[in-house]
Amino acid sequence: MKLRGHHLICLQFFKGKGYSKDFVNNAKKWVEFWESNSAEIVKNADDICSLCPFLKNGRCNHPGYKVDEIDELALTLLGLKTGDRVRKDFVKKYFPKIFKEWREKACKKCEWKKICLPQMDNIT
Repeated sequence: MKLRGHHLICLQFFKGKGYSKDFVNNAKKWVEFWESNSAEIVKNADDICSLCPFLKNGRCNHPGYKVDEIDELALTLLGLKTGDRVRKDFVKKYFPKIFKEWREKACKKCEWKKICLPQMDNIT
């Protein structure tokens, strides 16, 4: 399994919503897989991106997002780098230490924040 930086955090809050039925089904498959397997961190498109309508020539073209910057923020906050392998439970345990900065910097313009932010309110 391959994951980009921001997916390490955002998939913690995945609730079966997405851009299309195919995208959601693909994401569900990988979220379930990640429950008991490690993921390799990659710089660009990952297994979740493979069915995203904004993926063009292996790069994210989502309007209004600087995905590379959000990926780098996630890796910096988690103390990880491209090529590392990480398990979902590591991110889940570590996230409370970084959630305030993540929420302030990464969630402001995110179209999915209405799903994630209520879950983040329970993190201390």
